[in-house]
Amino acid sequence: MQSHSDSDSTALRYAIIGGAAGIAPSHIRALQQLPGAQIVGLSDINAEGGAARATELDCAFFVDHREMLADLKPDVAVICAPHPFHPPLALDAFAAGAHVLVEKPIAVSVGEADTMIEAADRAGRLLVVSFQQRFRPAVEYIRRLIDAGELGTLVRVLCVEPWYRPAAYYRSASWRGTWKGEGGGVLMNQAPHTLDLLCAFVGLPHKVWG
Repeated sequence: MQSHSDSDSTALRYAIIGGAAGIAPSHIRALQQLPGAQIVGLSDINAEGGAARATELDCAFFVDHREMLADLKPDVAVICAPHPFHPPLALDAFAAGAHVLVEKPIAVSVGEADTMIEAADRAGRLLVVSFQQRFRPAVEYIRRLIDAGELGTLVRVLCVEPWYRPAAYYRSASWRGTWKGEGGGVLMNQAPHTLDLLCAFVGLPHKVWG
């Protein structure tokens, strides 16, 4: 990634699309711990929530993400909006010259994901999906065991995810647990983390069916 700063090659300017989202504070805390990272703007159609969070960060706020991208020209756009909005928001960010970090899942359909990847390639920008579970100490330890061959040859893998999501979780945002908002249910919201770890541990599957 290229920087706007001549004195610090790691300095990057970040703009968050969906800044009022429940997951946005996690990204904000991470960026605040990243040397050289600067949050320059937030956008959200939730004007009240987004503006309040931008005030806390002392950064610019926009209701229109396109206006934010055009005015601020960030190095990186972080997309925290619901799943179906990921493709068009990413395309707008690439068109504005920004790299993209998008929340999982990358998109609702494979075709939309392919479109995002192609747009990133054309723009010469990075497209990264947030799979933070890979960096849990226990997960990194298991990965080292597998890579070192200490578990022998793996012949079968079983995934069981014990995360609990009460009704209050689904009431916390109107898009949760709906076809329109998520493009599916648990498989599209929680399971991407588990499926990603499966692939990180043992590689991509040769065949998938349901």
